Amino acid sequence: MAIVYPDRATRDRALPADVGHAGRRAVSFTPLRVVLTEVEPELLLAAGGPALVALPLVGPEEQVRGHAREWLALACAQADDREGAARAKDLFLKLLAWRLGTISIEELEGLEGVMEETATGQALLRRGEERGRAEECRRAIALVISTRFGAVPDWLSERLAGEVDLARLEDLLRAAAVAEQVTALREA
Repeated sequence: MAIVYPDRATRDRALPADVGHAGRRAVSFTPLRVVLTEVEPELLLAAGGPALVALPLVGPEEQVRGHAREWLALACAQADDREGAARAKDLFLKLLAWRLGTISIEELEGLEGVMEETATGQALLRRGEERGRAEECRRAIALVISTRFGAVPDWLSERLAGEVDLARLEDLLRAAAVAEQVTALREA
């Protein structure tokens, strides 16, 4: 029996368990505890085949970032057919996104086309575009406020930093453009 943990911190928080009742153990065992980030990618590379899509989960993050393109190509090349390669790409990208969190396309050189070919990649690109538009909207609001009223008040800076909804940011930008006083934006 093995228990697989995504990282050491999760393993360290896990509590031991025995199966039994009223002081009598029905089952007691010591499972193999595997921490994915401590598994060497070479083990999966040697196994080949479907195991290759799990490469984003193992080894140090720097190694994952440095080899993502190469590993993805291997996973797709070892798929049974075109459909299998598409599924491998999609799953690989999902696991890569989960492991790395924020992904820089530039940092993962060579994955641009792959990102556009899969549903996961397209969703990640859309999310990145949305975040970029929201960030530009925040900057535009700050520019309008500082041009019209001087420094951006702390309360507004905090509100901008915490706002991720593009529609609300656009409403705030329109309000900033016509407000007579910066305090009018408290209600906007």
